[in-house]
Amino acid sequence: MKHVQAKANGKPLAFRKGGAKALGIRVPFEQNFASAALARQQLQNDVPISAQWIQVQDAKEAQRLLDLARVYDCKAKVGVVFQGPTDKLACKPMKFASVSSTGQKAVATWHVTALTASGSPEQQGTLKSTFKAPDRQLQILRVSIPKIFVEPKGWREVTQDPFCFLCKHVDVPWHSSQQQKLQELKQETVLQEYAKIEHSKYVEVLKKSGAAGIFLDELASYRSQDSARVVWHNPDNAEGLAYLKQVQVKAISQPLAFRKGGAKGLGIRQHDQSMPDSGSWRVRGVPVQWYEEDLKAAITGAGFTNVEIIIAKGTQENHSWCDCKRPSASASRSFWLKLACPRCT
Repeated sequence: MKHVQAKANGKPLAFRKGGAKALGIRVPFEQNFASAALARQQLQNDVPISAQWIQVQDAKEAQRLLDLARVYDCKAKVGVVFQGPTDKLACKPMKFASVSSTGQKAVATWHVTALTASGSPEQQGTLKSTFKAPDRQLQILRVSIPKIFVEPKGWREVTQDPFCFLCKHVDVPWHSSQQQKLQELKQETVLQEYAKIEHSKYVEVLKKSGAAGIFLDELASYRSQDSARVVWHNPDNAEGLAYLKQVQVKAISQPLAFRKGGAKGLGIRQHDQSMPDSGSWRVRGVPVQWYEEDLKAAITGAGFTNVEIIIAKGTQENHSWCDCKRPSASASRSFWLKLACPRCT
């Protein structure tokens, strides 16, 4: 007990049951506070109380201090604060920034009663900050980091902290990231996450797609008719980082695109809106019972030529990729096929 009183240096003590550390210090974390012992000493010595607030252990100690103030005819405007039952003592609740015996700071509610008939002082008003929160408009990008296009050391960084790796190699003020997921499909490993960035930086960051093996894609909700088209490139027997370097050289600072599960996994985004005669399309809704020749026949029947099926079977979404030369009447980047196939019926 005495060694705790020595550490308290005049501050009031608190007690708790059932622990090795039964005694601890709990005081309002404010200036102009005095302990009950100091207030009693100043009253008995007829010395003005040196604080605006006196903290006591409970209502009984508060009542004893009020009685002592009447005995010495004290007129000071001082408040007595305590926690616990009020024992019918006239009190009002007040909030003070407080610190516990473990050093944790928090706002706590205390009972306050006036030491004398002069009343208790007014609590300092709540501080108001002049800071005005910025009106940020955030947009989301899908971030894909394929393991095959990242150095081994870099991949360890990706698995430990994908967002840190993104900020390091795509140097723009990112806001945050979410839904980080490691995907593995057909011996292909890709770390995917969704990152938020301010609207004013959105176009700028899309141009950095492909840097350090990091590929950035617009979400469908943000795409417009003016979105860049992708020209996919054959690897020409190159793999991994060599394939990435090959496409980066062809891109000449244009952004790159990545798609999972195909021989032509890398492409170059081009904002030239003139449609080429040849291109790649993803055909959705291919019936599961179709063979590759069925799909090729369907696309050829719509007027396309030089049809080459890149991926004959798709994923759960049931789609396939194909390369073909479009018919002259087709001016759209996408098309619909109206089919009648005996195998579908």
